[in-house]
Amino acid sequence: MPSALNFRDLEVTFIHEHTQKGPNSGVIWLILHTGLKLCRCGFSQAIDEVHRLAFFFGKRIVLSACHKLPFNNYINTQRTNAEKTAPIFDTLHYMQKNLHMDTSSKTNSHRLLTSILTGVIAAVTLTQCTSTVRYSYAPPQSRAAEGSLANSANARRIEERPGLGTQLGNEIHDTTSSVHFYRKPHGQPDAVAAFHYNDEEGARLMAEMSGRAMKHGGDFTLIPGKLKVTVRKAYWGYGDALDYYSAGGKIFVSGKSGQRYVLQLENLMNQRIEVVTSIDGLDVLDGQPASSRKRGYVIPAKSTVTISGMKSGGKLRELSFGSVANSMAATAFGEKGARNVGIIGMACYEENESQRRQARVSENYLRDGARAFGN
Repeated sequence: MPSALNFRDLEVTFIHEHTQKGPNSGVIWLILHTGLKLCRCGFSQAIDEVHRLAFFFGKRIVLSACHKLPFNNYINTQRTNAEKTAPIFDTLHYMQKNLHMDTSSKTNSHRLLTSILTGVIAAVTLTQCTSTVRYSYAPPQSRAAEGSLANSANARRIEERPGLGTQLGNEIHDTTSSVHFYRKPHGQPDAVAAFHYNDEEGARLMAEMSGRAMKHGGDFTLIPGKLKVTVRKAYWGYGDALDYYSAGGKIFVSGKSGQRYVLQLENLMNQRIEVVTSIDGLDVLDGQPASSRKRGYVIPAKSTVTISGMKSGGKLRELSFGSVANSMAATAFGEKGARNVGIIGMACYEENESQRRQARVSENYLRDGARAFGN
């Protein structure tokens, strides 16, 4: 902010010469308006405002005050030059009409001009009192703009994340069908487990963080006595099992970007089980945020099922490894969805055998009463 005018270059007695009648409303308005302009916009813009407001008061007189010229010498020159003073005294008659001032005498004219300069000096003084700290103002952003900036920042963070996520590929034929499964009355899964996946470097580092890392190939037991899992490459049929690291009781599968894969689940029990499966926090049967209470794949005793894709919009789409930013979780649910990338979870339900047998017996009685011709 520029420094204020040096009042010693002006005749400060102008303030003390300000009449017995007191300041008029027009001068007060000039002081307040100019002072506010100085506080908000700075010295140079405020002076421009003073010039504009004082145009009818004798533009050159205001300029002389702003540029530190002695007032008395200048006003005397104005008064001795009829051509130059004409606009000033015309203006004084204008002020007489609007502010009820007597402009017939030179004394009142001098008082009016003094009042104008008093407003300028007071405004500059007000600026000096309130402008110790320099302020800058930026208009507040709209909520839409803030949301856009936040979204772009989140997108950059997701783009910068290394490692693999699961993205959905082409639509594939769905061979699954619906069957009834009798869960136990408590409605809670009998076991819940999960394993991680990443590229080779990421899987190895994660394993080393968990303990002594051991590399394996083939299947692995996810839930002892209940469920075994194999992550396989997917071609026209099913390819080799992907390698994995084990450490600290955890499993870390190693994959490659662009590689399609399937999940093979083997039931180790002598009864049916239902397995609710999630990939990157999304349920494989609907592509929505996963919950262990949702329905899953029913696996007959001592049998294997293959999960070859994830359903999205009612269509089954193939699974493949890709970047975190291109994963289904990130593209569909943003940063919140991307937070769960890199994990595959399974909730296992054992069937309520007594309820299942009861349902079978009731069905057998109903069938026994069936008639071949009519009712």
